[in-house]
Amino acid sequence: APFGKLHSVIKFLHLRSLFYVLWFAMYSAFRSENIILFTNDLSLAAYASLVKPFFSFRVLLEVHGKASGWVTARAVQGADRVIFVTQELQNEFKKEAYAMKDSLVLGNAVDAALFSNASGTNVRERLTLNGMFVIAYIGRFRPMESDKGVAFLIDALADLPPYVALLLVGGTKSEIAYAEDFASEKKVSGRIRAIPYVEASLIPEYCAAADILAYVPPKIDHFLSKETSPMKLFEYMAAGKPIIASDTPSFREAMGDAAFYITPGSKGEFLKTVLEIATDPRSKENAAARGSAQVQGRTWEARARRALENYG
Repeated sequence: APFGKLHSVIKFLHLRSLFYVLWFAMYSAFRSENIILFTNDLSLAAYASLVKPFFSFRVLLEVHGKASGWVTARAVQGADRVIFVTQELQNEFKKEAYAMKDSLVLGNAVDAALFSNASGTNVRERLTLNGMFVIAYIGRFRPMESDKGVAFLIDALADLPPYVALLLVGGTKSEIAYAEDFASEKKVSGRIRAIPYVEASLIPEYCAAADILAYVPPKIDHFLSKETSPMKLFEYMAAGKPIIASDTPSFREAMGDAAFYITPGSKGEFLKTVLEIATDPRSKENAAARGSAQVQGRTWEARARRALENYG
């Protein structure tokens, strides 16, 4: 936005971080108030640290991983505060002796109030899911070739009773086409509903339409283990539904005892857990209550206040 028609050229040349920090420096030079640059762009933070001594602004950097070369070290060393999204990631940076002035761990958050009045009734009626036991996944199916477990869910569905259905929300056209083809191959086409991206304001209704909310990537890489605090998990908890998740450090850090964990890729454990939840109302209710309790106070405003504590 600051560069008008030049933006496409700057983007093409991969110079956005450099140009943004120059613009930000000039912006701060003509402002008298206390200015804070909050970013999760390591390149932007690295460039900002170079010009920061000459201007009146501070940098708060949110770290989700590492960049190549000198960028990561320069970014974390020059930031006034470094915020990690997981404890594992902070531990890794400390172990590798990155110099940091100040750091803390802040996972993601959710506006739980948005989920309090969601019923899911309209969604179930519109998608002809009434009378079905619904497992739902909300999010991209396979972004940047990262397997989020959608194929795993479809494969498992074939071994579940016919009253169990699968609701998949948020796929691209190609992802939905693949899911539908795979469902046909597994002979469960009539039991899945795969729909594209929906507005964030509609997510509570789709979560409420489910009996179980799932996030079960079958393979755990460095990103899933240490570098993510998935917003969908906080939304799942706010929805007050039982959650089945792959057992990873970052997922456990986000949800604690508010989920049923399975060994990544274990279809047997997943099937057993689904049937236990489906046939034991108390287990379902207890899990939902733990999730609702876990997200109390985990609002975006509370997260922002904690991030800016002593800096605002």
